[in-house]
Amino acid sequence: MTIYEASNHFHRFCPSCAACGQSLEQHTYRFFASHPARPGTSPFVDAIRVHDWAAVYATQAPAVNQPLLVVHAIACPASGGGMMLTALQSEDAPDAALFDHAVLTAQELAAVRTLCPTCRWLPIGPAAERTAGD
Repeated sequence: MTIYEASNHFHRFCPSCAACGQSLEQHTYRFFASHPARPGTSPFVDAIRVHDWAAVYATQAPAVNQPLLVVHAIACPASGGGMMLTALQSEDAPDAALFDHAVLTAQELAAVRTLCPTCRWLPIGPAAERTAGD
């Protein structure tokens, strides 16, 4: 998924930030984790449902040519917190379906950042359009 596609994806699921109520245009995001989507439950799905982000990050697994549950973290500059969006994505279906949505406190977002401190946070909104050619 390109930066531009991700920006559109987030706006479709969340036209405004659940943490601050504002547009997502000044927010940033990063891919957080993914796992093959399987019927029923799994440690990955259980961790998403209880919002245990360390367990989500630890139980992720790669998949090829399978539907995926993909988790993205969104950082909110106004609240210091953010959101975690989990979507079901498939190569067969161009539009992802929202699976879970959670609001993060500033403390929770800080904990998410420590799980991958070198990961790059990317812009959402008009800045994503400018960055899309990178």
